[in-house]
Amino acid sequence: INLKVYDQIDSGGEFTVENDFKYKLHPECTSNHWGMWDIRGSMQDDHDHVYAGAPDGIAAGTSCGDFLADQVGVYIRDLGFDGILYDNQLGTRGRWHEFDGPFYSVEEAIAIDAFFQRSRRNLDGRGLMWFDSYNNVQVERNTFSFPFGGYNSFDYLIASGFCVTERTRPYSNNLESKLSIAGRTRILATLDYVDPWYSYNSMTDYKDCSRDLEQTAIDYRRRIDGLMFFANDEVGQFVPDTLIKSFATRFFDGVEDVAR
Repeated sequence: INLKVYDQIDSGGEFTVENDFKYKLHPECTSNHWGMWDIRGSMQDDHDHVYAGAPDGIAAGTSCGDFLADQVGVYIRDLGFDGILYDNQLGTRGRWHEFDGPFYSVEEAIAIDAFFQRSRRNLDGRGLMWFDSYNNVQVERNTFSFPFGGYNSFDYLIASGFCVTERTRPYSNNLESKLSIAGRTRILATLDYVDPWYSYNSMTDYKDCSRDLEQTAIDYRRRIDGLMFFANDEVGQFVPDTLIKSFATRFFDGVEDVAR
C-alpha cells in the first residue's frame, strides 16, 4: 500500500465552532451569511501574534485567502503531511444547496482561481484534495462562482454524495459532471456508511441510499480514480469489516477488465 496522510481544513463552523482565530480574532474572514471562510476578505492588523506563514504578524489588508494558503503550505511541510484536504467546498462562499450562495461574479471566480493556484505553489509538490459542494459543475459555477479551470488545481476531487443530502438530488448527476472534467484531477466517488461527527449511521438509518452509493461506485468503477468514505463513526467504531469485504467483492469482480 502506498499510504499518504493528509490533514484537512473546514471552511465553515460546523466542525470548528470554538475556533477563536476564525470567529473572534479575525471574524472579518468569516463575516458572511454562511460563516464560511472568505478568501476575498481583507484582514485586520495582527502584529501581536506570530504565525508560521506570517512570522512578522499579519499586516492590515492581507487577503484572507493569501494568509490561509501561506499558512497551510508551511504547516504541511513542517509537520510532514503528504497533502491537505480543503473540506466543505473551501474557497467558495455558500452552503451545499443550489441557489444558497452569492451567485456568479467574475471577480469572485478570479479570486477563487488565484487562491487555489497559490495553494498549489505553497504545497510545493504535496497533494491538494477538494471536497466539493455536492453539486454539478454548472451549479458550482452559477451558485458559488467556481471557475471551470479551477478543478485542474486539485490532485483529487471528491464528488460528494452523503445520504443526508442525497435524498434531494441524484448523486450520479454530480459524479457524471465531475468525470467530464478534462485534466490532471483524479475523481473520487463517495461511499457512505457512518459519519464521524454525527450519531447517525447511514448503513442502517439510510440503508437504501447507502446501497445506491455502493452501486453507483460499482457502475462507474472503470471511470473513477478511487473512493472516499469515513472509516469510523462518532465514537471511533470502525465500519464493520464484513461490510467492506462485501462491497470490495462486488467492486473488484472482474477487476482484470478495469483499465486503472
